[in-house]
Amino acid sequence: SATIITQPKKMRLMLYFDAKNLPPFTTHVNDNELHVTFVRQFPTKAPKSKSTRPKEKAPMMDTLLEIDPEDTSAEGYLWQDAVNAYQNKHPAETIRTLKKIITTDLAGPYTERATFLLAHANEAQFSKNKLAHIGDIRNSYEDALARFGNSIFAPDAMLAMGHLLAETGNKAEATAYFNLVMKKAPGSLEALDAALQNAK
Repeated sequence: SATIITQPKKMRLMLYFDAKNLPPFTTHVNDNELHVTFVRQFPTKAPKSKSTRPKEKAPMMDTLLEIDPEDTSAEGYLWQDAVNAYQNKHPAETIRTLKKIITTDLAGPYTERATFLLAHANEAQFSKNKLAHIGDIRNSYEDALARFGNSIFAPDAMLAMGHLLAETGNKAEATAYFNLVMKKAPGSLEALDAALQNAK
C-alpha cells in the first residue's frame, strides 16, 4: 500500500510492504513524475540440508580388496585374479598370484596391497592349524608392516596380528598390537574392534 503526505513545497511518499525484506528498486523523475521500479525477486531453492548422520565407515579390508575394472595392465589383471581367488577362498592360488605381482615390480602400483593381502592369504591357508604355522603367518604380517608401516592398510594388519596372537594364547602381545591399532587409526572400525578385544 502507499500513502502520500503533502506539505508546502514538499510531498512525501510512504510505501508499505507485506514482506520481511524490502525488494530492490530504482527511481527516476520524468516530467515531474516520480517513477519507482521494483525488481521482482523469484524465490530461490533452499539449499539441501547436509545430513548430520556420519558416513558409514567401511572396513579397511574392503578397501584393500578393491579392483579397478578399467585397469587393463598386466598387474591389473593379476590383481583382479588374486582378489577373486581370495574372495572365493582359494588361498594357495591367491598366494601364487600375489607373489607374481610382488616379484614382477617391487615398486609397482599393486605391490603394497599385494604384500598386505599376502599376509591375510597366508593366515587363511593355515586357518585350521594356526598355532603350528604361527611363525609363517606372523612373518608375513611383520614383513608387510616393516615395508609399509605408514600404509593405510597397516592398522588392519596390526589388528589381524592381535587376533592371531590372542587366538594362539599370547594375550600380552595381542594387547600391545590392539593398542597400536587404536593409536594408529583412532575412530576407525579397526580401532573399535581393537578396543573391544582389549575389554575382554
